Amino acid sequence: MVSKNCSSRKRVASEFPIEHTAHAPSAFLAKTYKILQDKANWPIVSWSENGKSFVIKDVTDFAEKILPSHFKHNNYASFIRQLNMYGFHKSAASDLLNSFSHPFFCRDRPELLCRIQRKKALGGEVYGRSVVKDKRFCQEYTLSVFL
Repeated sequence: MVSKNCSSRKRVASEFPIEHTAHAPSAFLAKTYKILQDKANWPIVSWSENGKSFVIKDVTDFAEKILPSHFKHNNYASFIRQLNMYGFHKSAASDLLNSFSHPFFCRDRPELLCRIQRKKALGGEVYGRSVVKDKRFCQEYTLSVFL
């Protein structure tokens, strides 16, 4: 039996090669990566020079133009909250206030997105969704979807 929660992962899985893990990146991560790959967005949001972080250059334009075209909202604070739930941090080495990084979110490395997991709350819940306890089920299910 397949739950409805898995459908968004199946859609984005075809866009990202899977390496060393058995699941596709979340829709949020895939959309954020796609935004950064689009050169038309670079005046507003782009990768840092070294490709290990990204910079939101114009918060107002990002909220008004980019967020609504990729997400169901234009709330900048909600976007930042999602980044925090996935373990992103403001880049400490950067003088830029809106620079965010995660060790597995890097330019030209979409295969690493699969390693980014949403933070778990106490009690085995992932912010409102229950976590599958049996990892073998997840691997077997995911492999059957992609084969």
